[in-house]
Amino acid sequence: MDDHLEQLRQIIEIIPVVHVDVVNLSHEETAPAIGEYSVEVKVKSLFARVCTEFTLANANGRVLEGELEFPLPDGAVICGYAIDVNGVMVDGRVVEKEKARIAFENEVKKGIDPGLVEQVKGNVYRTRIYPIPAHGSRRIRVIYTTPVTTAANGDAALFLPMPQHKLSKRDVSISVEMPGAAAPILGGLGDRRFEQAQAVWQVESHETDVKPEDHLIVGLPALAPTSGCIEKCDGDIYFSASAFVEKVSSKTDIQIPKNWRILWDASGSRSAADIDAGLNVYIQK
Repeated sequence: MDDHLEQLRQIIEIIPVVHVDVVNLSHEETAPAIGEYSVEVKVKSLFARVCTEFTLANANGRVLEGELEFPLPDGAVICGYAIDVNGVMVDGRVVEKEKARIAFENEVKKGIDPGLVEQVKGNVYRTRIYPIPAHGSRRIRVIYTTPVTTAANGDAALFLPMPQHKLSKRDVSISVEMPGAAAPILGGLGDRRFEQAQAVWQVESHETDVKPEDHLIVGLPALAPTSGCIEKCDGDIYFSASAFVEKVSSKTDIQIPKNWRILWDASGSRSAADIDAGLNVYIQK
């Protein structure tokens, strides 16, 4: 198992833990740190939904303002953000950048301190956290979906960064829905292992006064050559499908077929496409 985990480490994408920059922090003051940390992961097919929730604790005697940056894996999409307001988690909405700016400025004019999440570079997101009360804390929730990392041999893995300092509380819940598959491999969380409940493999950990540990790696069972996933939401149906294609050697002689059959996308999304130009490309070749 250790050898397999080492192989998985070669293919995973390492992403940093969330980071906070504090405005006007003096040398005598302590930067806010993550006190409680929880992550809930649901893996299905080649995708994972990751819900991370944590508190920022301020040990200083004055209110602080900070900017929170949270990197996401390549291909990940943020689909949820919430921050506590008077002890209640308030969810944000995903809108176009210009509309978000207008809404933000309107709330500021009303004397309300809004939250705004922005994509600043690559797949790094940033949000302003204010106020972080003196000798108090704020709670933040970030939800994203991400494709798992895959290799040509069918290996697949998911990397979950963990804060590298002592935590007052840490909760981890991971479920992998793969009917009929072998148990996933877990790197981290001590000697805990996945247990099967019907068609779902699950592992949980609930700890207090947690010392720094390694980041978590979830190694998935060997993937089938083809896989798919279907979900229903608000009356709509969404699906994904994937297939592994063997790499063709450059030395292999490729014979061009004499007859071709072209399957053409005639859906509404291609209504503005220049079909004649596309056909001419195939005819010329």
